[in-house]
Amino acid sequence: MSIHARLALSVSLVLLVSLLVGAALTYEHVIDKVRTEIQAALLVGAHTAANATDDREESINPESRLRLVVNDFNGDRHLRAILSAPDGTILEQSTLSAPDDPAPDWFYRLVAAASPARMTLDLPAPFRPVGVLELEADPHNKVAEAWGDLRLTLTIMAVFFGMVLALVFVTVSGALRPLRDVCRALSGSARANMRHASRRWRAPSLSRCARASTRWRRASRR
Repeated sequence: MSIHARLALSVSLVLLVSLLVGAALTYEHVIDKVRTEIQAALLVGAHTAANATDDREESINPESRLRLVVNDFNGDRHLRAILSAPDGTILEQSTLSAPDDPAPDWFYRLVAAASPARMTLDLPAPFRPVGVLELEADPHNKVAEAWGDLRLTLTIMAVFFGMVLALVFVTVSGALRPLRDVCRALSGSARANMRHASRRWRAPSLSRCARASTRWRRASRR
């Protein structure tokens, strides 16, 4: 195996190990981030709904008030509000804001494998005959954000790897050029080739080769 191939293999192995370690750390970070954001969204949504249903003056028409509360969650990125009748029939349901660049299904299943978190709100007494108000967390938008961050990280690592590999090849090619000249000179019998190679041996790293070549040429003339 040539030196270039060995260097490429070594750098590739280092990148692969870095990618595996980075993927494991990123996976743990994404799981914690999604879980934290979803729990925070549920708490904020519950507080908002509780404030909206705490107005006693609106209890004259509780169903209409609850429908308005559900509609207030339209366009939310993480929460879906669901108003259900006592028999389970859905009376009103909010719509989520769809992600601009959704994550692939395999990544979503990997990150958010558990069922969506759901919270049943404790409604004041005037609203309880209407039914049940629930908040359901949907992590699609948060997972899409994590997917975008992951792609950016992988792109940066790929560009960095390509630049490092190109730099290694250029540096090694320049350092090994005198040795290639030496090999060509030693494989031939022309003295001009030997003189040309000896001039290329002036590199500091090849000073030993230059001295050894000089001694060899002197010995061969005897």
